Formats: sequence, C-alpha cells, structure tokens
Amino acid sequence: MLTAVNFGPGEVFCQSVLAKNATVWRRLTRRVENWFIVNESPQLPQKLAAGEPLNVLIAYEKGCVLAKPLTHLGITDSFGRMHWMSRRELKKARARYHKDFPSET
Repeated sequence: MLTAVNFGPGEVFCQSVLAKNATVWRRLTRRVENWFIVNESPQLPQKLAAGEPLNVLIAYEKGCVLAKPLTHLGITDSFGRMHWMSRRELKKARARYHKDFPSET
C-alpha cells in the first residue's frame, strides 16, 4: 500500500503510480527504466484537500511490480511532481516479496 498525505496549503490531484529502476550505472548510461502501474481499483486520480490522506493498494501477487528490480516507487501529482516512497521501505517490501514468492530457478 502506498500512502500519500496532502500537507497543503491547497488542493492537489494524485494522478498515477510510477516505478523506476535508476541505479547509478543506469543513470550514467542513460538506460533508466520507467513503469506506469495500472490500478484495477478506482482510487486514482483523486483530489485531496489539505490534510487529507490517500491509500493506494498495489497488487501483491506473483509477478507483480515488486518482482522487477526497482529503485523507486511513488505517486505523481497534478503539479508534475513525483513523490517516492523511502528506499528503506521499498527494500523491505521487495525482501518480503522475495521471501513470500521465491523464484523457481
């Protein structure tokens, strides 16, 4: 689950969920991978007033977005800004995914 909170002062639209693989080597060679995460739920886009939270559920099943080598996962807003989850939390989520769904190789 991704959580976003509008700290104000005005309203904002949370529009989509994005993921990317942007390691230092990929940045230097200009081969950053970006993914647009399609939600099955009607949570996005959503207008948030100041102080209002938004929880976006991401599918947690074999082959979901956590199976890919991600460095960033976050939400975009109506001002074109990206709001990434912390790398520590993303690392924990990917470790949990790989523990719950071990690879078959």
